[in-house]
Amino acid sequence: MIGTRQLAFGAHSRAPDTTALGVAYNDRERRLSLLVIRDAQMQAFREALVRRFENDAVQHLERVLPDRCREMGAGAVRKSVQLAIRQAQVYGLDREYDVLRYLHCMYVLGFGFDQDLRYPWAKELLTKPGLRSERKMDLVTDRATDAELLRANAGA
Repeated sequence: MIGTRQLAFGAHSRAPDTTALGVAYNDRERRLSLLVIRDAQMQAFREALVRRFENDAVQHLERVLPDRCREMGAGAVRKSVQLAIRQAQVYGLDREYDVLRYLHCMYVLGFGFDQDLRYPWAKELLTKPGLRSERKMDLVTDRATDAELLRANAGA
């Protein structure tokens, strides 16, 4: 299930070398370490979260776009999800739902829509400083919907 969890990547999610949770257990206030999470463990956890999201996103695409996914093949669909995750990281999209919306824009407007000269607003909105992940994708999906409606009406 894809939700509003944050994907665990980017500089803002970097864990310190070790995280120790401790409890004072006598009058001299010595510490008893209860849990230590090392960098390698945090990295493994991040990678597992991204893999889980990747699998969920592939399943989602197969449900909502079965014909397109069949045409592309399973490997290409997975690569498109991986591309969306990488691009989302570049643009500071850190919520799963926002990454999924970015992925949908890729399927509607084209896999390179953020660089496409037909959609100059895409890169401008995605790189606009001061906007949170959710707001960026609200603006992008609004514009993408408008662009798709114009394209559909032109073909009618």
